[in-house]
Amino acid sequence: MLERRLGAEHLPDRTELYPRHPRRMKDGRIDDAWCRAQYLTGALHPKSTGPMFQALTALRGAGRTK
Repeated sequence: MLERRLGAEHLPDRTELYPRHPRRMKDGRIDDAWCRAQYLTGALHPKSTGPMFQALTALRGAGRTK
């Protein structure tokens, strides 16, 4: 998908995925500014590996099953 959208010459050297639930605004949209700040400050990696945050993510995911 990235290659199709960006073109082969613009693909990033690597892609990092963080199994997190993003903060949402009152209208339900993802808070892009919050996500960007979490990434730029390095907060996503510790949150994706810490046991407390992993448990919270599992709980949030369990509550969204349909």
